[in-house]
Amino acid sequence: ANEKLFSQPHERAVLGSLLADNNLIDTVGRILSDGDFYSADNQRIIKEVKRCLLNDKTADNVTIGHNLNGSVRGEYIESLSDYSINGDTVEEYCHTIKSLADSRRLVDLSKKMENTANKGIKASDVITDFQKKLDHLSSMGSEISTSFRDGFIKELNELDKPSKRYHRVPTGWKTID
Repeated sequence: ANEKLFSQPHERAVLGSLLADNNLIDTVGRILSDGDFYSADNQRIIKEVKRCLLNDKTADNVTIGHNLNGSVRGEYIESLSDYSINGDTVEEYCHTIKSLADSRRLVDLSKKMENTANKGIKASDVITDFQKKLDHLSSMGSEISTSFRDGFIKELNELDKPSKRYHRVPTGWKTID
């Protein structure tokens, strides 16, 4: 499922723009963390860009390519300049990347919740644990809305309640029916 929850063009455009204009680091850094990038190569690149800029060094294609010393293909880093976009669009693209990263995290949390529930743990404990993990995501800068979170938890709690409707299904066995 996570294979579709990323956008390589958006990630390339943000990185290409940042390499062309290091002043965009404030916008990018305010919205995204390194882990929001899906591609491991893009995570390495953004980490190196931040490292360079923290040390008052230029972060361009040549410098980043040299510093990463082959851990990311040089041709890939050079190609990022082809994807450069304007500053306003960078912010919009950052929010798209963030949203996709949040979706991946929700899918991962849901899978963990399902695995935990399948181990016979009480549903209320699974829901409480899930709520704590959602709260942690929010504290880490997730853009998951409070209304989504609260609605999701409410639905989970409703699923934990016994059904108010009892449907009698005839079995064909006189002793049971």
